[in-house]
Amino acid sequence: MHYQLFKVSQYLRGWINYFGIATGYQRCCDLDHWIRRRVRMAYWRQWRKPRTKVRSLMKLGVHLQAAVACCIISKGPWRSSKTPAIIQ
Repeated sequence: MHYQLFKVSQYLRGWINYFGIATGYQRCCDLDHWIRRRVRMAYWRQWRKPRTKVRSLMKLGVHLQAAVACCIISKGPWRSSKTPAIIQ
């Protein structure tokens, strides 16, 4: 996962530096939000089991009740990546 994030950051830095002068700032912000959500979704899928999800969220500083509530919902990974407990 670290290598993938490194390659994405390299690509985006080059893309933003190339188009940074243009008026595409809002598109860069939208792309940034989408990429962050996609990375959260990838981690959510990587953790797989609810117990692992709760432990990992607690390591990131989420309270126990919020972590458990976030893990027992039956939403998919894309929709779950927008919940407040995961965004922290």
